[in-house]
Order: sequence, then C-alpha cells, then structure tokens
Amino acid sequence: MSSTAESYFTALIALSGNPALTEARKALLGSIQDADLERLVKHGIAREFNRKDSEAIALTILDVVATSAKTNEANTVEAETAREVIKIEDDDEEDIVHETPRSEFVVVTKWDKALT
Repeated sequence: MSSTAESYFTALIALSGNPALTEARKALLGSIQDADLERLVKHGIAREFNRKDSEAIALTILDVVATSAKTNEANTVEAETAREVIKIEDDDEEDIVHETPRSEFVVVTKWDKALT
C-alpha cells in the first residue's frame, strides 16, 4: 500500500468507533483520491480476521454491491423511459410533434396537454 493510503488508513482507524468523530471520518473519506481509496479498502480487507468478522465484512461488501447494482439498474430504466416534451407556442391550431431520443412520439396540443 502506498504511504499516502497507509496514512489515511491509520487516520481513519483513529477516527472510527467514536460517534463524535463520524463527520470528521466522512469528510476525510470524501477527500481521498480514488486510487488511494481503492488501496485503503484492499488493505483493510486483506488483514486477517476471525471467521465472524470475515463474514460481517463479506455481508457488508455484498450489500453495497447489491445496492449499487440495483441503483445502476434503476438509473438505466429511468433513463430509458425518460421523455422530453417541448411546448411551443404558435398561433395555429395544429398539433406539434416532437421525437424523443427513444424514437417515441409525443403529441403536444395547444400549449398545455401532452398525449402519448
């Protein structure tokens, strides 16, 4: 582990276990560059733990991975179903049709109603 990541690890351990230092620990974590954070995490899980602690760490990692996967899936679904409706004011009574990125057509009638 790099000396920078090792220093962060030591500091974060010192800030852990005390509720009064929770915000300081979060702030320090937020300031760590991605590469150092990755090294810090690898160092933390590479240590030797008893079976019970190893299972607790594994469960935490699995929960984070599962939550991240669900969030990514939800964001993908939301992005795929997103539509853009543009309302254009004009003087004639014709409907205005706008093609969205997903090749759907949205019909906008006189200023305020959208029908799909």
